[in-house]
Order: sequence, then structure tokens, then C-alpha cells
Amino acid sequence: MRMLLWPAALLAVALLIGPPLAAQDPPARPRRALCPACAGNMYTMDVGVCTACGGNTSSGAFKLCNTCALAKGVCMHCGASLDAAAAGPAAPQGPVEVGFTTEDGFALKATFTPAISGLVKGAVVLLHMLNRTRSDWREVGTNLSRAGFEVLAIDLRGHGESLYREGQAAPWKDFTKEEFQAMPRDLAAARKYLEARPELAGKAWLLVGASIGGNVAAAYAASDPSVDGVALLSPGLDYRGVTTEDALRKYGKRPIFLASSSEDEYSSQTVKTLAGLVEGPKTVKAYQHAGHGTKMFGNEDDQPGDLTHALVAWCTEVAATVGGR
Repeated sequence: MRMLLWPAALLAVALLIGPPLAAQDPPARPRRALCPACAGNMYTMDVGVCTACGGNTSSGAFKLCNTCALAKGVCMHCGASLDAAAAGPAAPQGPVEVGFTTEDGFALKATFTPAISGLVKGAVVLLHMLNRTRSDWREVGTNLSRAGFEVLAIDLRGHGESLYREGQAAPWKDFTKEEFQAMPRDLAAARKYLEARPELAGKAWLLVGASIGGNVAAAYAASDPSVDGVALLSPGLDYRGVTTEDALRKYGKRPIFLASSSEDEYSSQTVKTLAGLVEGPKTVKAYQHAGHGTKMFGNEDDQPGDLTHALVAWCTEVAATVGGR
């Protein structure tokens, strides 16, 4: 009898206790307002001040607190749009090698990296230093692509894989001053290539150049008012006959980004001179012992990555001002 009553007793206790509690999911963590380019970085734990509400940020590196950044739909560090994250992940697309020919016969090679998100902000063309190649821009191009830009990094005429003019070898070491001054034609060819992409219609058209690449960008932008902004890293007043002062006098009130490092005296002085000529919005970055041109990336003293983030933020800001054309 006792053996028969024991299961009944257990049943009674179970009925009194009730059904087991369902497993509770842990509370969801709030979304961090960081764009893909900034999300993988480490930040200092010191408290900063939000430029929107005046409250605290979780790091002195952040311009906005998480709440304000989410409300604005921008990255709290660099200011890039978070629309891509809201739209959901897109299928990854890698860079592709492309080619096009200038009006004076140079066969140019370039790397085109499509915007990772479907929300294309515009196009950015990247121009390397003397005796360098488009590969110097690989990491920067990836960050710009993640921020919603279509990126075209070209080997300038006479460099890298762009060595032939009408089938004949033409390395930059054999160039005359006049042949260096013809380099802006490379950008005219890049422009035609990008114009064939329908997703870029009415979107921003930005140029970023390092050293002589910056001078070439300035020279071209002076003659093409459709360029919405130029970024010059370690420019010079005169590199191989490609000058910048007259170019910026013609550039007008369009935005410009200037960067140099203090020990690079020629470029630092050039940046000061050019900044004084600029009529429109300007962003000036001055580093210490960071090097020249694209060598500054990752060498910004105690601010590693600052130049990349500043450049992406500037491109994003300029693109936001460009309406449909």
C-alpha cells in the first residue's frame, strides 16, 4: 500500500508547486552606435562629453553618447551613417580589377571596391604617391566601402600596372614636367568610368590624394566643378611641376581636407599656405612624427587610426550635403 501511495504523494506535491518556470532569456544588450569601420576598434574607458546633449559618453574618443547617436542614426565615433546596419547585412562584395584608357592613350589599371551596403553615398577616387601604387590604399578603401562609398584606387600613369601608352612602355622616371602635368587626365578617365555606374547618379564625387597624388587631385578639381570635395595628404606647392596654389584659388568654396605631419616640413608649410587660400569649409589634421602621405595611416602618435576615421567621417559629411543633380 505504501508503494502505491508514494507516487500519488509526489503527484500532489508537484501540483502544489506548479509547472517548472520557463527558462528566461538574458536581457538584450543595447545596440552600440558604431559603424562597421569603428566597431572592431578598442577605445579608452575615460568619460567624454556628448556634443548633442552634454551628457557623458562611454569613451573620450566618442563625440556622441550612445543614445544620441542612435537617435541621429550615426556612429558615435566617426559620424558615419548607421543606415547600412539598419537595412540589414548585405552580401559581401570584394574588390575587382578594372581598366580604362585616358584621352592621350595611357592604359590605366585600377581597383574598384563597391559599397558594402546598398545605400551608396558616392564615389571616392584614391591617388597614390610618387613611385607607389594603388595597393597603398587597400585598408582605407575597405573602410570607405564599409561606410557606403564606391571606391576606385588607380595606378597613376607610369606607375604600377599603368605603364603603357598606346602599347609603348612609359615609366614615370622618363616623364618630363609636361608629362607629369598631364596626370589630371587620369582622373578624367576615372570620371568617365564611374559615370557609367547608375547607382552613382546624383551622388557625391570625392578625390583623395597623397603627396603628388594630392596635387593631381587639386589640379583636376580646379577644372571640374562637379567634384564635391578633395582631401590632400602631405601636398606640396609644387611636385614635379604639378602645383596647388593656383588650383586652390580656382577651387572656390567647396570643402577640403588637409593633413600633414610636423617633421615633414615642406608639406606642413604647404598645408598652412593652402589652408589660408581655402574659401569654403576646411578640415586640417596635423600629426607628429607620422610620416609622409599614406605612410601617416597607423602612425598618428597616440591616436592610431585617427586619420582613417577622420577621412571617412569627412567623406560622409561632405556626401550628406550633396543633393540630387
